[in-house]
Amino acid sequence: MIVDDSTTMRHQIQLTLNKAGYLTVEAADGTEGLEKLDQNPDAKLIFIDVNMPQMGGLEMLERIRENEAYADISCVILTTEVDKAKLEQARKFGAKGWIIKPFTPTQLLDVTKKLTGS
Repeated sequence: MIVDDSTTMRHQIQLTLNKAGYLTVEAADGTEGLEKLDQNPDAKLIFIDVNMPQMGGLEMLERIRENEAYADISCVILTTEVDKAKLEQARKFGAKGWIIKPFTPTQLLDVTKKLTGS
């Protein structure tokens, strides 16, 4: 799953993952992301942008971790920031990684393979 308010960023990630054989679901903010997650509870990995309208990525991550049904889903934070406080908060909420934008398709696929085992 890809949760980012930038249509361009979602499209870039979606193209990279789909080309490598992964199925993707997209959402424009945390609120929509949680709705899509409810519709796709078998998701294995979620890329979540930090700064989004309505519900940001850290709040979405916290809500995901509050739901025991989603305990096995790996979450990776995407951001342009290197704020150590936000990084620590993301770790506290169980983020498995933190990718700084811009990133390369190879970086994205390496993280995806590592966290999904495929």
